[in-house]
Amino acid sequence: MDGIDPMIIDSHQHFWKYNTNDYVWMEDWMTGLKTDHEPEELEPLMSEIGVTGTVAVQARQLVEETDYLLGLTRKHPWILGVVGWLDFAAPDLEEEIARYAQHEKLVGLRELIHDMDDPEYAISSVHRNAIGIIGTYDLAYDLLVRPAHIPAATQLVDSFPNQRFIVDHIAKPDIAGEEIEPWKSLIIELGRRPHVYCKLSGMAT
Repeated sequence: MDGIDPMIIDSHQHFWKYNTNDYVWMEDWMTGLKTDHEPEELEPLMSEIGVTGTVAVQARQLVEETDYLLGLTRKHPWILGVVGWLDFAAPDLEEEIARYAQHEKLVGLRELIHDMDDPEYAISSVHRNAIGIIGTYDLAYDLLVRPAHIPAATQLVDSFPNQRFIVDHIAKPDIAGEEIEPWKSLIIELGRRPHVYCKLSGMAT
């Protein structure tokens, strides 16, 4: 539109001060990740290509991670939102979500479903309870899944038609192995739900 500058937002960004204890998901070959990656590194790159804002997403299963990312938003206003992590099994989960939801930059939460041994964790009572609470605070929920988890994730989103769900990393198909099915059929079916969105992210890994 005339007179309005378009906003280009990176919807999935990670920041960290690297240590060997917290980032156990980094495999040996991910040497480029095993160092500090903070906003000061990203900011000039954003300016170079015209990105005006970003959403910081958790990379550790620690409440301190959510605090760290929200703290960064105070120093860097171009971090427009944070997708954090909270312990869904905690007995005071509702109080914790209520407390964190007061922060204007907390836009969503996620759990690392793709690391769960149970492919049906998405429809477990612990997870469903958490999603129900998240929805009452108008927060989005990021679905971090692999193809094996999509059937249960589809059941989950059908149970919460008013909750916004966002699929991270297009549900991690095995691109390198050229195994497009069953991911293709499953993601098409999941995508029929109007309250489900998808990020085109993380495909290199």
